[in-house]
Amino acid sequence: MKGDTDILPVRPIGHNTINFNEKGLIMADHQISVQLYSLREALGKDLAGTLGKLSATGFRYVEPAGYCGLTAAEFARELEKAGLQAPSIHGALPVGDDCERIIEEAQALGVRYLITGGPAGGWDSWKTSDSIRQQAELYSQAAANAAPHGIKVGFHNHDMEMQEIDGEPAYRIFLAAAAPEVLWTVDTYWVQVGGRNPVEVIREAGSRSKVVHIKDGPGVKGQPMLAAGEGVMDFPPIIAAAEHAEYLCIELDSCATDMMEAVVKSFRYLQQQIED
Repeated sequence: MKGDTDILPVRPIGHNTINFNEKGLIMADHQISVQLYSLREALGKDLAGTLGKLSATGFRYVEPAGYCGLTAAEFARELEKAGLQAPSIHGALPVGDDCERIIEEAQALGVRYLITGGPAGGWDSWKTSDSIRQQAELYSQAAANAAPHGIKVGFHNHDMEMQEIDGEPAYRIFLAAAAPEVLWTVDTYWVQVGGRNPVEVIREAGSRSKVVHIKDGPGVKGQPMLAAGEGVMDFPPIIAAAEHAEYLCIELDSCATDMMEAVVKSFRYLQQQIED
């Protein structure tokens, strides 16, 4: 695809359908979203135009990571004009002096899932079992602060959380220590780069994984990523395992090709996977 003329309207996925797994239990009706960090450069140059391209492609949901220099309310209006919604966001934990502001900003966007893009305490907070449990306690407090406002709080992994500490994968220490209300956005690519099986990690996260991140690439840290379906990831079993996920969220930290082209290709790939 080259240029705007190749971006054709595509109907949104999953509306008014009910899916069942092999046990006859209702599965999540997957919607496709995109983490806007992927398009940070394009958004910085042309916010309205970039959001418009996403909408024209068929996206109805996005996951912001910042507001492109606007207030949360102003950014929400830009999304509304493009026909987009933000059910999830990457942002700060609602704790401490900024708690009220963070919640108000999430409410302005209509956010239901407020996820930190990495550990709120920085990577040093994931070096020992005790420090991870302290982080879990912080996230549990944040979840309690956000719950009265209809917002759930969670964490988004990279590869570091897959390492073993005291003979246990770090992410398991966190999940066991955090309140059950604390969510976990499973980033499937980083799970694989970290040496774990994405299907198994998604199943472990269970109903805590309302959003699953989709990215592809060579599976090597530091190398550019690719559109979904063009790298090492085996997505059909991953999507099948994500029975509790409401959103499959495309995220490419960097890309070996044009980023918008890769996002559009990823959307169409996921659309095909969901429909098959």
